[in-house]
Amino acid sequence: MTRGAPIAAQYCKPPALEPSTLQVDSPGSTHSAQKRCLLRLLAAQALPLRLARPMRRGRIEMLMAEFIKKFDCSLTSMTGIEVVTAAGLLSCIGDIKKFSSPAKLARYSGVAPETCASGKKDIQFANQRGNRELHTFFYGLAVRLVGTVGSTNKVINTFFYEYYHKKISEGKTKRQALKCVERRLVNIIWTMLTSGEEYINPPMYSAPKKNGK
Repeated sequence: MTRGAPIAAQYCKPPALEPSTLQVDSPGSTHSAQKRCLLRLLAAQALPLRLARPMRRGRIEMLMAEFIKKFDCSLTSMTGIEVVTAAGLLSCIGDIKKFSSPAKLARYSGVAPETCASGKKDIQFANQRGNRELHTFFYGLAVRLVGTVGSTNKVINTFFYEYYHKKISEGKTKRQALKCVERRLVNIIWTMLTSGEEYINPPMYSAPKKNGK
């Protein structure tokens, strides 16, 4: 890659997917590996297309939204999880039945810390051995959900916003507080995928601006 190349050109562009190439099985099909492969290809196109060609991006995201319906997935019912994030989570997690509890999914994704015994104390370290791609999706979602949008400082998700600031008030660093948010997200997403229940978004409100401004 030469210096000064457009940012979109720095990403490897996968083969373009058209509607005719999406041979999607019925919801009850056992070909889950094929579904995950196609879903990953769709998600892989989203980043370069988002940067380079908005019209093409919209077309791919429409295809992705239709494809996600084949999974009977309720992830997009949560404000902050759009089709790209939902596709990434589904393709990384695969069959949720592999994880009998949220704790196992947390360990797989690298969200749960590793504990090492040192004398009479247990010391926790960040888990570097989990699925880093899946961890990236959980981290990005956590950052999104504790934030605010617009000139009115509208809180995206009041539950996670308040939970994040509660952890900071308890003495945790911002990074540690985000890790707590990620862990709660794992619980919720595991429940949504295993039960098919939709997420009930809490009411939004405007957060106080910094320094009272």
